[in-house]
Amino acid sequence: MTRERFARIRAGMTPMEVEAVFGCRGRLESATAIEGVGTFEVYVWSPPNQSGSATVTFQDRRLKAKALRRS
Repeated sequence: MTRERFARIRAGMTPMEVEAVFGCRGRLESATAIEGVGTFEVYVWSPPNQSGSATVTFQDRRLKAKALRRS
């Protein structure tokens, strides 16, 4: 996972938009719905042939938080 690609993802993006930036599908790690608050999903992206990964949290299918892990 390159810092350049990671920097291109922004708050409000959908999972499909993030997939387009990273060039691969993310792996759904967890999902939960909280009544009155919304649905939360946490995805991890580990692009093939690259070290590191990105963890991205979506609320109601919109990017809310992100973290880069370098190997």
